[in-house]
Amino acid sequence: MSPQPVPLGIDPALMTQLINLMKRLSTTIPDMGAQVDRSLATVQLQLYGPGTARDIGRQIAGKVPDLQRRLDLMLAAQKVALDTSKALWADESKWLSDTPAAGAATAKRLADALRTGLKKGTIDAKTLAELQKHQEDPYFAVAFATQMPPHELKSLIAKLYRGQTTPAGADPEVMAQLDKLSAALGTILGTASRGAGGMKLPKGYVDELLKHLDIPETAFALNKLLRSGTYDDAFLLEIATKVYDYERKQPRQSPYWLNFTPTTQPANDLPAAYKDPMAAVAAALANNSRAAQDFFTDPKRKPLDYLMRERPWHEYTDTDLGNALEAATRTFRDHDQPPEQSRGYKSALIASWAMHFWGNPQVQNNLPHTRQNVGNIISAYMSDLHRASVDRVAHKPGVITRDPDTMLAGTQPYGAVFDRDGISGVMKWAFADTDVLKTVVTGHGQYSIEVLDERAARLAEQNRADFEKWHKAHPNATAAEIAAQRQKILEERMNGADGAVFSQAIERLSRTLFVITDAGNIAKIESADQHDKMFNAFKEAVTSVADLAPGPQGKIAGWLFDRAKSQVADQFTAGAGAAARSEAATTTGQTVDMFMDLTADAMMRHGLFGDGEVPARTHPHASVNYPRGSEGDFMDGDKIIPWSKMTAKQREAYTEWITSPDTGAVFRNPSNAVTEGFNQANDAGGQGG
Repeated sequence: MSPQPVPLGIDPALMTQLINLMKRLSTTIPDMGAQVDRSLATVQLQLYGPGTARDIGRQIAGKVPDLQRRLDLMLAAQKVALDTSKALWADESKWLSDTPAAGAATAKRLADALRTGLKKGTIDAKTLAELQKHQEDPYFAVAFATQMPPHELKSLIAKLYRGQTTPAGADPEVMAQLDKLSAALGTILGTASRGAGGMKLPKGYVDELLKHLDIPETAFALNKLLRSGTYDDAFLLEIATKVYDYERKQPRQSPYWLNFTPTTQPANDLPAAYKDPMAAVAAALANNSRAAQDFFTDPKRKPLDYLMRERPWHEYTDTDLGNALEAATRTFRDHDQPPEQSRGYKSALIASWAMHFWGNPQVQNNLPHTRQNVGNIISAYMSDLHRASVDRVAHKPGVITRDPDTMLAGTQPYGAVFDRDGISGVMKWAFADTDVLKTVVTGHGQYSIEVLDERAARLAEQNRADFEKWHKAHPNATAAEIAAQRQKILEERMNGADGAVFSQAIERLSRTLFVITDAGNIAKIESADQHDKMFNAFKEAVTSVADLAPGPQGKIAGWLFDRAKSQVADQFTAGAGAAARSEAATTTGQTVDMFMDLTADAMMRHGLFGDGEVPARTHPHASVNYPRGSEGDFMDGDKIIPWSKMTAKQREAYTEWITSPDTGAVFRNPSNAVTEGFNQANDAGGQGG
C-alpha cells in the first residue's frame, strides 16, 4: 500500500512575494547578463551555452504563470473547505494534469469517449474510472466544462438514464454505474466552478446550465449534478437565486411545476423527485453552508417563508430543504465578529426564523420529513431553548447579540430567539419521531452536564480556597478538627448564597427538561405500546449522555433509568388505556428523580458530598445501617455501582442515603430546585404561558 502524500504548508503571502521576486528576476537577470556581455566584449570575450543569464531569466519567467495558477486554485480550494488557517495545505495529489494543456488534452479525450458511449447507450468502465480519477483535477475540470458545454452535458445525463427506463424496470447494476457517472460529472463541475485567475468557467455558464428549466431533462440533470461535488459560493448562489426567481414567475399549472408533480408523470419516465430544480438547489446548499446562509438571508427575496410554507415539496424532497437549513444554522457559531461580518450571527438568525416557521401547522404538513433537522438544530441551540423555557413574554424572531448564556463561563455564540410556546409546539410535532426526542434529550443532557460540572467545580474551588485560608491560620489543627472544618465549609456554602446560585441553575435546567419531556407527551399517551416506545427513546438518550459525563459516575443512566422503568413503565399492559393514563401521570415524577440523580452525580464528582474516608455525615459511607463493606454498600471506591448491578440491599441503601436528612445538609436545596423547576414549568404550561 503506497504511503499517503504529506501535504505541504504554504503561506499565501510568502508565496506571492516569491512570485513577485521571480517576476523581477526574470527581467533583472537578463539585464545583468547584458552588462556582463558588454564588459566581456571590451576584451573580446564571449559566453556561449544554455546557461546564459538570458536563458535563466526566460526559464524563471516561464515558471511564474504556473505558480500563480496553482496559488489561485489552492486559495479557492481553501475557501470552499472552510479553512481559516493562514497556511495552505497544498495537497496536489489529485491534480493529475501538470499543465492546462495536459488537462485540456485529457478533457477532450474523455468528452469524446462519453459521446461514443452515448451512441452505444452505455459508458464503459474505463471511461468512468478515468473521470473519477480526474474529478478533482482543476486543469482537467475547467477544460472539460468547455469541451462538453452545459446543453450537451445535460442531454447526455438525461438520455443515458432515460435509455435504461423500461416498462420492466431498470437494471440495478446499470443504474448504479450511471449514478457513479453523474456523481463524477457533478464533482468535476464543482471543481471547475472553483477555478481562479485564468482558469475559470466560461462567462455565462450558469445561464446555459439553467436554460430550459421547464424541460424535464434540464431539471433531472441539475439534480444529478448538484447533489455531488463542492461548488464555489458565488457560482452556487447565482444558481440558487436564478432558479428561485424563475420558479416564482411560473404559474402552478405550467410545465415547470407539472414536470415534478407525481400525479402528472407519464409511465416509466424519469423519477419525479429528480425533476425538481429547487430540490437540486437545496441539496447543493446543504453542502455549502456559506452559500446557504447568503441565500436564506437574501434581503430582497427573503425566501424562507415561501420555501417552508408556500412551496410544495413532493415525495422526500423536503429533506433537501431541511438539510440546507441545518447546514446554514449549525456550521458557523461565533461571537467574535460584529453582526454584519459574522457567519455565526447569520446562523442564529436563520435558526430563529426557521423555528418560527416550523411552528406553523401548515409548514409542518408541508415539510413532514424534516423532523430530524428540527431536532438537530434545537440541540445546537440548547442555550436558547433553555432561555426560552423561562421566558414570560412572547418574542419575535431575531438574534441575541449580548452574551446569550450566562449559565456558562465566557461569551457564548450568538443566540437565536425562540418563543416559548412556539418552540414547545415545534417540539411536540417533531417528537412524533422518537429519534428526534432522543436527539433533543441528548442535547439537553450534554448541556446540563456542562453547566452542572462547571458550577460544581466552582463550588469545590471555593471550598478549597476557604479551607486553605483556615488551615494557614490553624497549622496545628488535628485530623478531627480538619475534617470538621472541611464539612463545615461545605455545608455552609451549599446552604448559603453560593449554594443558592448552584440550586438556581439546577432549577432552570430541570425546567427546560420538563418542557422537553412534556413536548414528548410521555405522561399523556393513552397507548401503552406508544408510551413504552417513547419512554425507551428517552432512556436511550440519557444513557448516551451519561456515558459522556466526566469523573467516576459516568454510567449514571444505567441505574437511573432502570429504577424508573422498574417502578413505572413495566406496569403498563397493552390495551389498558385508562390504566396507562393513570400510571403515566407518575412519569413526570420519575423524570424528576432522574434529573435529581444527575445533579447528585455532578456533586459527587467534585466532592460536594464530603470526604468518604472520614466519613462526612453527608457521604454514603457515613450510613449506620449500611456502612462501608456491608451488603448494602453501593460504592465501588469513589464510584456508585450502577443501579442495574445493585443488589436489593444496595438499592435500599441508595434510596435511604439520597433521601436522608443528613444528606440534605448539602443536597436539600439542589434536590428541591429540581422539583421546583418541574413544578414551575408545569404551572406555566397549565396557564398557557
